Amino acid sequence: MSLTKVSYSMITGAAVNVLDYGATGNGVTDDRAACQAAITAAKNTGSSVYFPAGTYLIRSTAGPDSKNNGLVIPFSTQNSTSNRVSLIGEGTSTVFKAGDNNMIVVRWSDSHCSMQGISIDGNSKTGVWALGVVPQDMTQTTTVTYQLYNEFTDIYILGCDEGIVMRTGPDVGGADSGCWYNSFINIFIIFTLRGIWMTNCPVNSSGVNRNFFTNIRIGQQVNTGIQIDDGSTNVFVQVHLEGIVTGVTPNATPTAIIIAQTGTSTSDNNTNTFFGCMLEANTRSLNNANSYSEFFGCEFGAPYTMLLTASPKVMIGGDASQIPQILPGFLYQGNSQFPSAPNLTIWPTYKIRSSDDYFTEYQKLRGIFVADINAGTSVTTTIYPAQTNQQITIQFVVTADEVTLNSTNTATGTILAKWQTGSIVNTGLSAVVYTQSQGIANYVAWPTATVTIATSSNNLQMTIANSGANQFRSVRIGLIVTTS
Repeated sequence: MSLTKVSYSMITGAAVNVLDYGATGNGVTDDRAACQAAITAAKNTGSSVYFPAGTYLIRSTAGPDSKNNGLVIPFSTQNSTSNRVSLIGEGTSTVFKAGDNNMIVVRWSDSHCSMQGISIDGNSKTGVWALGVVPQDMTQTTTVTYQLYNEFTDIYILGCDEGIVMRTGPDVGGADSGCWYNSFINIFIIFTLRGIWMTNCPVNSSGVNRNFFTNIRIGQQVNTGIQIDDGSTNVFVQVHLEGIVTGVTPNATPTAIIIAQTGTSTSDNNTNTFFGCMLEANTRSLNNANSYSEFFGCEFGAPYTMLLTASPKVMIGGDASQIPQILPGFLYQGNSQFPSAPNLTIWPTYKIRSSDDYFTEYQKLRGIFVADINAGTSVTTTIYPAQTNQQITIQFVVTADEVTLNSTNTATGTILAKWQTGSIVNTGLSAVVYTQSQGIANYVAWPTATVTIATSSNNLQMTIANSGANQFRSVRIGLIVTTS
């Protein structure tokens, strides 16, 4: 990955040069006050701050919360585009070097701002966050704050405890603070304990949502690549996570991607989506606890290790010999259930053409979302409506996440049904096979589920009963219906 090098003459409308405010860039003198003065001057006029090539030692000053401050982009009282600031450097030639322990080198607490062509060096200090897209005070509970629509481009981070940390401010009287719609493009993170961390947010806040990460490289003596403790609907495109094999902190097992079920904001971490990402030579590729995570065309390279306390909603692509192809709402495919069949998303009901290699023109796929089934209860749903003079064969798969056991459960079987003159005269259900997946393999019996078939007004109905002590979460039925 190359970081763009710019020159002062290339910066359109650049009004502030940090050297004019007393910064030295010699790596020895504390440049924090001079750089902060330049940022303040530029912010008052809504212009850019230029950092020529050099190493700017950034010592810290005490902040209102547990982290000390280096440079601060202060929060503006209104969510407008006026009086915003851009920091512009010369790529790897412009370095912010941490001068103290327990500091945020750049605390980014405003919206509609940008940073380009800056390197951040932890300088062997401990407890250093390179870039914190967080409020100025992470403990206050009375003021709504926003970190929105910022853009970070060509950023190089090394030698820090945390690379990029994101957190929202408080919910105040039902009004959400926000850390949303920020873009991170061409980011390079090495020798850093954790690359990107969406940390826990205040109770009832919105979480870190709808941020975009493109062309990111995290690896080389890293413990954790991306950790989503509190955030949803974030999008990652062309993220490369390699060599995440180091240490036992912040996580005992080095892991490329970690997604929790929910955060302290109490919002679920749903629909974090990854496109075309590469995971290679990591101790663990994925630790996923949210059943709505989505992975499209991602390559999970050897060693192939995952901890799936909840199976992702979608996982399509990659090496079929290593990665489970998950058909949403229908089947957790172990690459053997449907030999030679294409990977098909089946939320809608649609007809498979006769030219298909596996399905015939008389077959349809249907997906039914049942929701949750509490312990000791059952749910009945219509899986096929009343017909006239028709015979059908239905192959079904029922899947559910068993909450306490942290397992994915599956029941499969075949139904034969025949209608004559508007009445159903024959209904048959084959022996149902129950399996339980601890992660991907090692299938064992699923004794707490029962699937039965009955009719009501000639509609074909399925009842799923939960006789166990644990809730079945996100129950789904997948059907292949063959008519004759």
